[in-house]
Amino acid sequence: TEILDLKMDHVWKLSIVGVLLCLVPGRCSQDVTTDTSLLFNETFNGICESCYCEAGYPYLIDCSGRDFETVPSELDWFKEKNDIEVVMDRNNMFYVSSIDGPKEITKLSFRHNKIKMIAMSAFMELPKLTSLDLAYNFLPTSALTKDVFQGPSGESGYMQLNLTCLDLSYNMIHSLDKDTFDHVEGIRELYLDGNPLQVIDQQTGVALTTLRNLRVLSLAKTGLSDLPLELFDAFLNLHTINLASNSLLTVPAALRHTRKLLSLTLNNNPIVTFDDTSFVGLDDLKELSISEMSKLLRIESFSFGNLKQLKTLHCAYNKKLEYISSKAFVTSDGFSVYLSEIHLNDNNLNTLTSELLPYNSLRIFNAQENPFVCDCRLAWIFDGFLKNLNDNSPQYTLNLDCKHPKSLAGTSFYGISRSDLAPCTGNKDFLSYTMDTEGSQHYTAVSVTVASVIFVLVIVVFGLLYFYKKVRYSPTNPLTQQIRYVKAETDEKVDV
Repeated sequence: TEILDLKMDHVWKLSIVGVLLCLVPGRCSQDVTTDTSLLFNETFNGICESCYCEAGYPYLIDCSGRDFETVPSELDWFKEKNDIEVVMDRNNMFYVSSIDGPKEITKLSFRHNKIKMIAMSAFMELPKLTSLDLAYNFLPTSALTKDVFQGPSGESGYMQLNLTCLDLSYNMIHSLDKDTFDHVEGIRELYLDGNPLQVIDQQTGVALTTLRNLRVLSLAKTGLSDLPLELFDAFLNLHTINLASNSLLTVPAALRHTRKLLSLTLNNNPIVTFDDTSFVGLDDLKELSISEMSKLLRIESFSFGNLKQLKTLHCAYNKKLEYISSKAFVTSDGFSVYLSEIHLNDNNLNTLTSELLPYNSLRIFNAQENPFVCDCRLAWIFDGFLKNLNDNSPQYTLNLDCKHPKSLAGTSFYGISRSDLAPCTGNKDFLSYTMDTEGSQHYTAVSVTVASVIFVLVIVVFGLLYFYKKVRYSPTNPLTQQIRYVKAETDEKVDV
């Protein structure tokens, strides 16, 4: 009952965390503060007769799911002194025409429409527009020209739009014209996820480098297998890159050219191993995500040693990951990286060494849903660490269970003590453990086994070679009698 009460307490705390996560804003989002005193003081006419309007900061006009084929003309006549957020998601729009107002629009969303074309200078009359969301449409490369993003005309040509966030994810973009962003050079967040780019060609590379102030770049699920080496040379403030769900076999060397990269996502790429060369040059990185990698097997020594500023590591749901070196977080000068948060849940790890990390520095430690062998190698967890973990982050201890030995299979870490752990055989640094005879399973050190086999084979091979030479060149062996060759005096003496 004590364990049950403890788990119920975990569930209650976890539910609170879940509620808080629901409040996290999404891409290009702005904080909306609703002023209920204004809700019924407004004269709702025009656009608010067919859309949902909510007074607040900014003012919200939500026209989602209304089967609109064009932007309602009533929007042009709407008057509001506060900033306005307009949502046109999930309609039947194929074309975005020029929007003449209101001037206070700061955020405009067209997600989940059928848009294939955008009018020239479509957003010219929206001087305060900072966020434009065109995700989940059918925009081709040809629809994204610099003319689409033209600002008001000035003495020296068209002025820049004030866009800081542009979401073009999940369209039909396979490349970008080199001058696509000439009128929106102030963009700080660009999302290109889910487009069939395949490669970052020269045109696309030039277009991206136009955005010198870019902070966030997402290229997830774009079919990339590598990046141009000089791609990030021009970015001075790029701090977040998402390369998830691509075809990367290694960490792109181009990332070494970033100057202030703080967050990197590499989830769901076919990388098999990380080693001491994987993250060279990423000295400022604070958050790394390498989860959902179906082919990841090993994390070798010093893999994260170059990431001296790393604070958060997400390395979860890697179903084949069975080995993390005890020196994976050791730096070149012999010190350890001090993390504050690590997620190792849902991997294929059967143990964790006490030398892996300075665990006392961790604020969050999640290693749930791994097939742990509860033997002496996990003794350190029961020397006070488990209690501290439960006190600080109980939601991450619900599914810390033993997989082996069979006598402890399915038992929560909270249901056993240090004395219940099975004994180890051999060197604790090796994967060496003999299961219950009832389980009839045996774990041995792979390195020891391979070395033994190689040693035996070498002895056998050398023995056979020695025996063969001894027999072949023995003077009593008729097969090895020497044949004398006598040079003929002239060609005529050679018998044919």
